[in-house]
Amino acid sequence: MDFFNNDTANSVQLISMPIESIGFMLTFIEVIKPDIADKIENFIDRAEIQSLSLYKKHLNKLGAFLQNGKLILAMMIFAVAWLAVGIYRTIYDLSFEQISQIFWIVSFPLIVFSFVLVYGILVSSLNSLIKFLNTFSNGKALGSIGLILAFLGLCGEIYQVLTLFFGT
Repeated sequence: MDFFNNDTANSVQLISMPIESIGFMLTFIEVIKPDIADKIENFIDRAEIQSLSLYKKHLNKLGAFLQNGKLILAMMIFAVAWLAVGIYRTIYDLSFEQISQIFWIVSFPLIVFSFVLVYGILVSSLNSLIKFLNTFSNGKALGSIGLILAFLGLCGEIYQVLTLFFGT
């Protein structure tokens, strides 16, 4: 398998072009409208504070839930229900759609909690990156993030050009 092939270049195009466009847009906002860039940075900072407080509140509830053993009991019930659905499917031949509906209903709270956790981690990481870049860019972190994203998109474009020369 070649490193430079057209299928990979097409996939890279689908990723690199939006990243490059977002990067240029962030840099453009920082240069042309610095007040809007400051509002975006403040919004990210407030979102981190809100997500951390929400996460800590639910984490305390989860800790109490774990200490009581209710979570382990809930997981055991979920596992038994999943096995029962599998046995029921073999006996009564449920369709895949019916089983997937049962799975989504049972696992929905866990999925919501996971999304809240991932959102908190992403916002916290983005805010940390903004604070880190503010130390080097004299308060122009959004433009710095835009330049980094544009550079990553440019690397994808370079890969596509190299595919034209060395690819199959």
